[in-house]
Amino acid sequence: MLEAFRRTANILQPLRIPAAIVAAISIFALGYMILTPPTPETRRFTIPSIVVLLWALNSYVFLTTFRGERIEAGESASFLQKVKTRLYKLWLGLIGILFVGLTVATTVLTLKLIGIWLKV
Repeated sequence: MLEAFRRTANILQPLRIPAAIVAAISIFALGYMILTPPTPETRRFTIPSIVVLLWALNSYVFLTTFRGERIEAGESASFLQKVKTRLYKLWLGLIGILFVGLTVATTVLTLKLIGIWLKV
């Protein structure tokens, strides 16, 4: 699982900066909509801005967490280095499981928010 995440994140690295920019734009748009008096236009764009923010942040976190080279302790590594490497891999595995859970939760929330948005 970690290797697949690493390969995918390395392939999609050019999208890291655009994901951060889209997240920042969404935050500013939401802030503007919250701080200004409500109008039909701001109400119409609030839910899509929330959805875009969730997915942009999710993408950015994925791309920054799982990028980089494969992590392996060499044959000549000390016992402490091997333990550190295994703990780091375990930590990345836990983050990977958390990421999968957050992606599922974001998908469910997106579907619910789009359903609400289409009814309005």
